[in-house]
This record gives sequence, C-alpha cells and structure tokens, in this order.
Amino acid sequence: MDALNPPHTPQARFVLTYQQRNITRDISEHLLSLTYTDHLTGQADSLAVELEDTQGHWRDTWYPGHGDTLTLAIGWEGAPIRTLGRLQIDEVELTGPPSTITIHALATGINDPLRTLEHRAYENLTLAAIAQQIATRQGLTLVGHIEPIPLDRLTQQDTDLTFLRDLAATYDYAFKITGQQLVFHAISQLANATPVATHRLTDLANIHLRDQIKTLPKAIEIKHKDPVKKQLITYTLINNQTVAAPSSATQTTTSADTQKSRQRSTTTEQTQAHGVFQGCCRVAV
Repeated sequence: MDALNPPHTPQARFVLTYQQRNITRDISEHLLSLTYTDHLTGQADSLAVELEDTQGHWRDTWYPGHGDTLTLAIGWEGAPIRTLGRLQIDEVELTGPPSTITIHALATGINDPLRTLEHRAYENLTLAAIAQQIATRQGLTLVGHIEPIPLDRLTQQDTDLTFLRDLAATYDYAFKITGQQLVFHAISQLANATPVATHRLTDLANIHLRDQIKTLPKAIEIKHKDPVKKQLITYTLINNQTVAAPSSATQTTTSADTQKSRQRSTTTEQTQAHGVFQGCCRVAV
C-alpha cells in the first residue's frame, strides 16, 4: 500500500429536519452522537440525538417540543442519501456535568391513539382483514402480504399496538408502524428476499454474531380439536430448513427437542398456518 496515497475513506453524511426545517448545520457543532435503531418487529424505530449544552441553549430557548417531528436521512458523501423516517419526540434527557441533552424520538408517534386500551371482538375474519381494520381505524396504510388465514373469533383487550404485536408473533410475522404505514411481512418471505445492502466484515467497526443450536427444535407438534368431527388433530412438522453447521461426528443440525403447542382453532388452515410459521424460520444465524 502506498503510504503517501492511502485509500479513500468514505465520509458519513446526515440531514436532520425538525418540524420540516433543516437544522443539520445548526446542530453540527453541538452534536456528540446520533443513533438510529431500526427494529425488525415488535418495537418502534427510534432516534437518539445527543448534544453538548455547556451554554444552556438546549435547556432554554432551543428546548424541543414533545410530539414535534424529526426526520433523519443518512448516507455517504458523494452518494444519494436515504430518508429513514419521520419520528416524533417522546423524551428529552438532560445530564451533567458536563452538560448534555439527548433528544429521543419514536417512529410510532405519541400523537396517535395507538396506545389506547381497546375492548373489541373480531368474528369470522382473516388475519389480513383484522390488520386492515386496525390500520383503517388508525388512519394508516397496510403494507405487506398476509396469507388468508381464517380466524373464527378473537377478543382484543389490549392496545392496538400490543394486540397486533402478539397476533403477528403467533403467526411469525414481522410487524411495526413506520410513519403512516402499518407494516406486516411474513418472516419466511423476508428471509428469502433480495438483500437491500451488503456489508463486508472489513467495512464494520465491530460485529457480534451468535450461532446457537438449542433454539432449533427437531420438530414442531401442533394439536387442535376439530369442532365438527369432535376429534383431536395433531400436525407434526420436521424441521428441514436449518442452517446450523452439522456436528463433525453425528451430523446433528438441531436439538433433540420437539416443540409442542396446544391452541384453540376451528379450521385446519389456522392450525397449519400456526405450525408452519412456527417451524419454518427456526434457523441459526
């Protein structure tokens, strides 16, 4: 390598907008860290902007308003930047000395009634129809493909966020709310999708990977009672999609466990969907 001509190191670039006003230049001299967390499912994406505040501006005239919006775009210098989302300020954290302020914002904002406790019943609807009904009630656009799984009756006694999170987890869907979109995707489809970005190990400052076999059951056993035939129906799915490295001695790729589940369901489609979604994605990373 030529020491006089070191390889070019790309420079990160970001644009931060507060209430539709670009404040990137205003905060640059105060910025200590900027952290954006994109959760796959179950939690809202979040943003934390840490700023030094030795002069006290952020505690006084620059103090941000709760519920105000932050929009973040990031990328590399000389390349198009990508907008990550529009988030609402949920928390302002002050520490010192030295005096700092951290602004926390959530993609699932505080200005919508997503966390209001609801008591509702859903009868003879599919999983997709229930998700659509909640999306419509919240003024959101449902995004993603949901299999037509029939559900005879469900009772909601939680907030819409909690109810959808638990329902998605039951059938192994990724669920979250981003901006004005309610996102539902089958984990199996995401696992087979084309990567949106590729990072080499040499591109990363640090990395932590775990390869564990105890979470990979040998089989999934689902039981349900057929209300028409008055029979207990059992489905067993053998896990054949694992990617664990086989043992050099026994070629083992799963644990010896069988994951068993009993559930209330009135259709074969519902039970099979529950079993398939439980078993299809128990893979090692």
